[in-house]
Amino acid sequence: MARWIVNSGPVARRIDQWIESLDAKKKKDDDRRDGEEEEELTIPQRRQRLLRMAFEAFVQGPRGFVHETQLLVSPSWGFNFEDVTYDNVQVWHGAKDTFAPAVMIRWMVERLPHVQYKEYETDNHVSLGDHFEEVFGELVPEEVLEKHRAGVRERDAFAQSSS
Repeated sequence: MARWIVNSGPVARRIDQWIESLDAKKKKDDDRRDGEEEEELTIPQRRQRLLRMAFEAFVQGPRGFVHETQLLVSPSWGFNFEDVTYDNVQVWHGAKDTFAPAVMIRWMVERLPHVQYKEYETDNHVSLGDHFEEVFGELVPEEVLEKHRAGVRERDAFAQSSS
């Protein structure tokens, strides 16, 4: 039912307007992406991709989403961050994220030993995705990344042919 609602005329139009407003904003600050080719998708294709990502959080039900939300606002996660012994915990975050506020993430990383924290000053929960290549590049070997890119291209081609 939720999928039907978000694909209905009024809701789909509102999402499309939001995507168009992101495009307009992006054109203003596009100097940071000079020379990069971007995938050309229509607004409806981008809406469908956005909705697929949004619904992915609920594929196995709402429990995980609810639990993560509770953790985010809880002063205790059942352990002390200071007691984490894993060396080189890495955290990337958008300073303008309203879903997972940066103030909470900063509070957490201040308590984690051996943490590397990178905060993107102008990014939010969604726009942080613009940095996935950089993040994955720091975490994953290049040959694994290329395999992932090929899978994404295949998935998107299938989604476009199914639309």
